[in-house]
Amino acid sequence: MLEKRRQLQQSGSNASAVPTGALAAIERSRFQQMRTLALKRNDYAEVQELDLKLAEMTTGGANGIDPATEEDALAKVNERNRRLHLEAVRKAEIAEAERKRQKRKLEAGLSRTGTPDLKIPDNTLSR
Repeated sequence: MLEKRRQLQQSGSNASAVPTGALAAIERSRFQQMRTLALKRNDYAEVQELDLKLAEMTTGGANGIDPATEEDALAKVNERNRRLHLEAVRKAEIAEAERKRQKRKLEAGLSRTGTPDLKIPDNTLSR
């Protein structure tokens, strides 16, 4: 990975070329993250610019290179799995918090140890 990055940085004249394979997947993922952040900031000009870059990457750009490679498919699977994992972790944390809340609620109801109030009927005192 580092070697590929070094090669990409060394070939500065080739920077305008559309990356393919795993580098394309990484670059596309980075653009998608930047786009999400731009949407949160309501920076619609940057969103449009990133949309154009993403569209260029998916069509292969001017080179006409088909980006649908095995590495791209794996990158998509990884992205999907990452999203599913984050969702599962979030649900597990919510379930754990609910379980703890229920446990505290149950313990609060049962923790009344001691002698209960002795209720004496009024008619027995008057004798």
